[in-house]
Amino acid sequence: MLWAGVKPDVYTFPCILRTCGGVPDLARGREVHVHVIRYGFESDIDVLNALITVYAKCGDVFSARLVFDKMIRRDRITWNAMISGYFENEKCLDGLKMFCMMRELSVDPDLMTMTSVISACDLLGDEKLGRVIHGYVVKTGFGFDVWDLWVDNSLIQMYLSVGYLEEAEEVFSQIGIMDGYDIRLRGY
Repeated sequence: MLWAGVKPDVYTFPCILRTCGGVPDLARGREVHVHVIRYGFESDIDVLNALITVYAKCGDVFSARLVFDKMIRRDRITWNAMISGYFENEKCLDGLKMFCMMRELSVDPDLMTMTSVISACDLLGDEKLGRVIHGYVVKTGFGFDVWDLWVDNSLIQMYLSVGYLEEAEEVFSQIGIMDGYDIRLRGY
């Protein structure tokens, strides 16, 4: 594309960066980052979110955090990319701190955030923290929608991994009839 003289745009970079993260290829990701700067996309939130993701997927959480810290504007996707990046690289405490910072700045978590945070509790094997996060899930209303089944499944997995079968069964038993529709019949 570059050799043909076609200028990349805001849609080009996230696509290429996702590929670099999927491989993973840190060297290519860094090359693309140089082009992001060269073509003036270093302030585009979608491009920067993709940069955070590629660095995290390639194991360079330090560079991901540098990109995050330099961002003027962040959205929920930005926070999720950084939080899940920490968890994917087994830096669970840093990810949990990032989650707390997100909440302190009044950024509401979504399904992706909560499944990541619950998974971190699972990775840490911290049943006490898992219970606190479970309380937060209940308080904020996650797990009461068909699409929140991922949150419920993460809670079940977390409780099972720390040996709390009764708690896992309790979460499971609460999955079922929501808004008059039995989701178990749909194969979830």
